[in-house]
Amino acid sequence: MRFFSTIFLLIISLHFSKDLLGQSSFTLKQCRDYAINNSSITDMSAVVSTISDSQGELLRKLVTPSATGFAIFSYQSDTPNPNSALNAGFDFIPLSKEQYRTGIVVKQNIYLGGEYIIKKELISNENAIANLNLEQQKIILENSSDNLFFSLLLLNESLKILESNKAILEVDLNKLKESFNQGKIFYVEVLKIEAALAELELKVEELMSDGVRLRRLLSVLTGVEVKEEDTFERPTIYELDGYENNLLYRRLMLESQKNSLSQKLSKALVMPKAYLFGVTGFARPALDFFSNNPDVYGVVGLSINIPITGWRDYKKQSKIATLHQRQLNLIHSDLERESMLKRASFQEDVKKYKKLIVKDSLLIDKYKSIREQTQLLLNAGETGSSELVKVLSQESKVKINMEYHKIELIKASINSSRVVNEKVSLLE
Repeated sequence: MRFFSTIFLLIISLHFSKDLLGQSSFTLKQCRDYAINNSSITDMSAVVSTISDSQGELLRKLVTPSATGFAIFSYQSDTPNPNSALNAGFDFIPLSKEQYRTGIVVKQNIYLGGEYIIKKELISNENAIANLNLEQQKIILENSSDNLFFSLLLLNESLKILESNKAILEVDLNKLKESFNQGKIFYVEVLKIEAALAELELKVEELMSDGVRLRRLLSVLTGVEVKEEDTFERPTIYELDGYENNLLYRRLMLESQKNSLSQKLSKALVMPKAYLFGVTGFARPALDFFSNNPDVYGVVGLSINIPITGWRDYKKQSKIATLHQRQLNLIHSDLERESMLKRASFQEDVKKYKKLIVKDSLLIDKYKSIREQTQLLLNAGETGSSELVKVLSQESKVKINMEYHKIELIKASINSSRVVNEKVSLLE
């Protein structure tokens, strides 16, 4: 007999061990990381980096030698004839009307007015803006993950409170049934507790249905299966990573930098340009104008280009850039004021929820005492079961409110140290 008891206990312990091993505990940071890893943000970041590198390689052609091959074949209706210009005692052989020229042109820029450096900085600027857009998507994902995480955390705490109330009512129901059997109370008191239990079970079922929906959404978002038995760890305020991360501030800075670089590029494009060149090839006629024989030829030189009318366009573009910078400065002022208002609002929310939690704690203690006294009166037959149901309902309401206030305190703490304006598209 003892052997079978030992086997039974072993099976039970293995069963519970399996359940414990299958249970997972999620933190706020884990859910955020899972959501980001399940998205395309990491791959997109690699694509953005590759695009930037490719643009940089393409830009380097401005400062590296370039070579171009060419071939020209032509037939002319007439060619220069030295015999018509010179009165010589002999005839010159006229140039052939069929001519061709092939060769390679090698070019090396030596002065571009700063165009290369400015375009390189613009590529870096565009890369930073693209990464900022990815960071915006990352924060939106984190916010979605946070909302689901805190909703499930509150739901689980609410279920614990309702299950506790259910246990209390079941104990009191058994006592009332004994009192009814002893003829101390009417059966209506038993029915009231049974009705209260039925309402509680309905609320529990409703919350569990909401939990199924929320866990499914979190599973889709994170790519990790969230099971019914999984738990969620409440983060403390001190565990939260507070950081200033206003996307629009940074976007304004990058837009201002881009505006300045565009203005500099406009000026660089109207500056004089100088480059070395070399041409070599095979042609008929070659460089000897009076020879019809095909021959190899070569030319090297320095070319200087000076734009003249381009300065007029530069002045107009410079005026537009100045107005755009003024617009950015005005937006920055408005955003600074808006961020101060948001931060002040979140900080006041932190103070408010801290005070509410203290009051909730006091109310819970009071309702607990009232409920215990009501239970004693109910067992003594000096009050009805409806009073116990009413007090228990108020107690559970205060407990759930306290859990809600604790979660809102955490969310307000996150927001107060992480004022984020996601309207990055304002400048696009």
